[in-house]
Amino acid sequence: MRNTNGFPWYVKAGLIGVHSRKRAILQFWSVIGVSVILISLGLYSDSFFWTIVFCASVLLTATWYWSCIQWVDKNGKWER
Repeated sequence: MRNTNGFPWYVKAGLIGVHSRKRAILQFWSVIGVSVILISLGLYSDSFFWTIVFCASVLLTATWYWSCIQWVDKNGKWER
């Protein structure tokens, strides 16, 4: 997306360097995958608390990506 005029700041920041919906979805699922790996590692770790904290921050990032994708789907245009 080259023309981001009228996009809210959180959408601009969330999709920096992302030009297509396919790439945004790929990043979303990558963040979910990292979260699953963190939970799996936390099960074998002595510090389960910090694993949950990091996992929660990663899941918040995934939620941010998803809200950005939904905003562009409804109000903007993806590059082809």
